Amino acid sequence: MNTIKIAAHFSSLTAAVAATGMDLSYNESDARQTIRWMESDRSLKLAAVFTDDTNQIWYVINNVRENLNLLHKFQPFFSCMSDCPFNVMMPKADGDIAKLENAKELVEMAVLPKTNENRKLIAKSGLLAG
Repeated sequence: MNTIKIAAHFSSLTAAVAATGMDLSYNESDARQTIRWMESDRSLKLAAVFTDDTNQIWYVINNVRENLNLLHKFQPFFSCMSDCPFNVMMPKADGDIAKLENAKELVEMAVLPKTNENRKLIAKSGLLAG
């Protein structure tokens, strides 16, 4: 995954989709429903929404039960389960560790297997699991 350069932060997925002009025409009603669900789900708090330098929308959800921050690309017409390892990412700004809302980039720190122990470790560290 390497480094993700953050181009802009947004207050919601709706705002990010509007700002980027993302094409939802394949199934707009389904895509809008997905956005509404993600913005209102109480078990997965939407912690951050931003775009990178290629205009790709990214979001971070916080699994409230585990307090685990999970990084995802917003792809409304793509879904899969994966057992790939976690890419552990650190928010940074101007070379220093930053709060997610102030970050200018996400830098990969480690790649860890998806185990319960590693989920707890990442949650405790406050880093992101991608």
